[in-house]
Amino acid sequence: MTQSATESNGRAAMEADEKRRAMVGGLPMLTSILPNLRNAEQRVAEYIIANAEEVVYLSITDLAERSGTSEATVSRLCRRLGLKGYQELKISLAMSILPESKHVYETVIDDDDPYTICSKVINSNIRGLQDTLSVLDPEHLETTIERLAEARRIEFYGTGGSAAVAKDAHHKFVKTGVPCVFYEDPHMQVMSASLLTPDDVVVAISYSGSNRDIHESMQVARDQGAFIILITGFAKCPLARLSDITLWVSVGETFKSESSRSRIAQLCVLDSLYIGVMMKRGDAGMKSLQSTREAVVGKRF
Repeated sequence: MTQSATESNGRAAMEADEKRRAMVGGLPMLTSILPNLRNAEQRVAEYIIANAEEVVYLSITDLAERSGTSEATVSRLCRRLGLKGYQELKISLAMSILPESKHVYETVIDDDDPYTICSKVINSNIRGLQDTLSVLDPEHLETTIERLAEARRIEFYGTGGSAAVAKDAHHKFVKTGVPCVFYEDPHMQVMSASLLTPDDVVVAISYSGSNRDIHESMQVARDQGAFIILITGFAKCPLARLSDITLWVSVGETFKSESSRSRIAQLCVLDSLYIGVMMKRGDAGMKSLQSTREAVVGKRF
């Protein structure tokens, strides 16, 4: 191996080690750099140190408001810690304050047997659905259904875990007879969004409400005058500023995007919207549903 390759590998190893220490030592690192921070960054750091268990449940907008600063200040603090962004900060905090089993699922403990784990997951999902129902705004649901039923075109956007939810929604809504598409790729999202009109509707799905790609796609769609619906887990989040209506799923998850709890709540909300649109479209909706059912008859034995 050449000297330059050895040096390159050495730097990569050092960077990886620094990243690991930043991720594992969220609170200790915050405490150690506190005296060297600017006033606004200090306020954020002090709030996090005093309220770490609460912060893992907050959006970046919530943290900025509660610490009397701005989202930009929170982002700068994250970079000071060597992290890519706020989501990594929450993971780092959780790794500092939560037992390892909690990183997989909040209510699970090391001694749980498989049936107990299954019971906790199912009951947690049930509570998430009940909490979501309690925070949904009936007027927002009615307006959302009306706009979807009358849309010239519906576009569903989602990336990562939210892409699966957006794809499932597209699979349902295509049966309503309203032209619709699903895009997971951010480039396709912005290209398609640039061709939208005020008669079109975008359904953006992001549990964190802080996805940069979805934010950009929503901004392009908004510039074209499209009506934007956001389904998210945080009432106050950067993406909510671009939406005409925000439907909030309240499931109490922290930093994990892989948990099914948020997706189950989102799927139920979208199922409700689909049924509402079908009812609103009446005979036209039923005719489209029948046509799609007949089209796949030959696909089954």
